[in-house]
Amino acid sequence: MHSSRLGVMLCVSLSPCTESGGGLYVSPHFGRAQCFAIYEIYDDSIKMLAVEKNPIAPMEYGRGRGHIIIDMLLRYGVEGVIVYEIGSGAFYRLHEAGVKIFLVDRIMNIEEAVRLFKEGRLREASKPVERD
Repeated sequence: MHSSRLGVMLCVSLSPCTESGGGLYVSPHFGRAQCFAIYEIYDDSIKMLAVEKNPIAPMEYGRGRGHIIIDMLLRYGVEGVIVYEIGSGAFYRLHEAGVKIFLVDRIMNIEEAVRLFKEGRLREASKPVERD
């Protein structure tokens, strides 16, 4: 049986996107996510293992501290991440670590994003993605 661990960027009500009915959504930007959900995905099942708070304080964004987030994800053995946007620093560090980066084309409920990943409907990013 094949399995993989997928780190998924989430945001909750205090982040730039919205919380609806208690649901969590893919964050608009990797490094500014409020938290990160770690999923284990098997051929026949999806299991959330943890939701980790972003270890970087909001005032510290943009100061090259994204490696702290990536180190946290790598400790979980994450093999892939789902993002809406990801800057060059995080993209290349994840890529060098062998972590695949998958793109959603809009902000969506995290469960929908994980389902699309499991169905093979997300494309893998070949470069950093920053949208207007």
